[in-house]
Parts: sequence; C-alpha cells; structure tokens
Amino acid sequence: MLGDARFLQRSMKQSFSGWEPKKLFTRSASGRFQEVASVEGFESRADGRSLAADDFDGDGDLDLLMFSRNAPRLQLFENVGSGGNALELELRQHQGHRDADGAVVHVAGVGAFPVVLARGYATAVSPRVHVGLGARTGAEVSVQWRDGTREAFGALASGALYRLEQGAGRAETLRAFAPRKARAPVRWPAALTDVVPGGKGATAVQLFMESCKPCRAEVPALNALHAQGVQVVGLGLHPPKELAGVKQRLGIRYPVAPLPGAIAEAFEGPQGLQLPTVLLYGADGKLARIATGAAKLEWPGADASP
Repeated sequence: MLGDARFLQRSMKQSFSGWEPKKLFTRSASGRFQEVASVEGFESRADGRSLAADDFDGDGDLDLLMFSRNAPRLQLFENVGSGGNALELELRQHQGHRDADGAVVHVAGVGAFPVVLARGYATAVSPRVHVGLGARTGAEVSVQWRDGTREAFGALASGALYRLEQGAGRAETLRAFAPRKARAPVRWPAALTDVVPGGKGATAVQLFMESCKPCRAEVPALNALHAQGVQVVGLGLHPPKELAGVKQRLGIRYPVAPLPGAIAEAFEGPQGLQLPTVLLYGADGKLARIATGAAKLEWPGADASP
C-alpha cells in the first residue's frame, strides 16, 4: 500500500489477512444492515483472532473484547450507545452441564435463544443469555431444558440479571443493571470540504496539538505519506500566530492550519475532542476511516492519486 521499507517490515509482523479492516454491522428498524465500524470506533487494524461479546461493565448492554495476534493483544470496545431495554439470564439445570448447555430460552414476542457454550474460533462464550427487548419493558420467559421439559418463569422486567433454576418455577433477581449515561455521539464531518475548504481527492486530515504525545508519534508517518504524494493537512488546536512555531517544533512537513472553531464545536460532548485523530478521506472526498494512532494510517484512499 505504501511501498516503503518501514511498511514492509510492519506488514511482515501481520498474518496474511492482518491488514484487513474490521467490520461492524447494525440493523435498522426496517431490518436492513449498515456497516458502521469506523464511526462506532471499531476500526482497529490489530490482527484480530477472536471476539467475545459480554456485558463487561454491568450496564446492561453487550461490549466487545478482541484478542489479537500482535500488540495490542487485548482491546475492549465499550458499548456506550443509547439503546433499548434488555435483560440477562443465568441458567442452572439439574443434569448435564450446570450452565445449561443445550437449553433454549423462549422470550415471548422476541425469539428463542439457545445456550451454546462452545462457539467461534479460539474464543469463549458467556453462559449468560442476553436478551435485547428494544422498547419493551419486560417479557414472558420460558425455558426448554436439555432433558426436553419446558418450564415457564413468568413475566420478567427489563434492567436486571436473573437466575433461572430448573424446577424452581420462578426467577431469582441477582442484580439490577447499572446503566451509564450515554455519551453524545461525535458527528464526524462526512466530506473533506467540511474540514478543508476546496479540498479534493484522497487526504489525511490530522487533528493535533503540541502537548499531545500520540499526535507527535503520528508526525513521521504522516510526513512519509506527504513525501509519497498523498495529500496531508494538519489542523492544530492552537492560535494562528503560534502555529508556525508548533509546526517547526513537531517537525511537521505538510501544510497546517488552525482548527476552525465551527469544526471544533462539532466534536464537543462529554468526552471532548479525542486526540490523536486523523480523518482519512478517500479519492471521492468522503470520509473513509477515522484513525487514532500512527499504526492505523494505511487506508484505501492512499492508493489513489491525490
């Protein structure tokens, strides 16, 4: 993709498919799926080997934990979106596997959820059953146990983890979820012209400030891209009169400009502006990926002529 020796050395540390971007799909109310990995922060270029979904922070939604072949070996992707209601079920049966492997949970109006503890490649599966309810505040739950018997547990309210024990006929509440206040989503500019007036073609737009050490680490990689003819623009969180000195101290060789106030406001929220951030726009001028580190700067637009 970049063709220089440094890139080849990095590539040799990856497996055959190591540079493939991760994919994340969400389903809309109409039932259609949309790929949202970059905008949802799942654009990791680590050489992922396995993925586990579980409610790691106990707030009632599923987070993702990815194990990779290389560093970083573990990456936790926290689910902070504003969504619907959910309940979780912990099953206990009398015979066979204590965690009810082979049982099927039936949730009225939602669907059937089999308990499968062995699934996927080199990964683990939580024995708990997570049931997304959308706008529902509860649902009737029954279980078909592995021995074929079916047992009703009545209506369970959303927002809690329950234990369903074979033969008990009722659910035991283990704990309520601790929901977190959803952070305001960052609305990334979708078009290059939104951040670089008159900009055209494949462009890497760096958002930086001098005190950001990871931003400094990105500069050599961005300088290399610029030297190869890829358009690179730096937008600094500094007053215009200070920018020339900052550029010199950081060793930046590509054009820089102050980050416009109107653009900075687009990133405001409880989490503030996230640095380091590089917005990667393709040859069509549309946002292709959001990179958050020097190791993630390879993207399809780099193959296109600026």
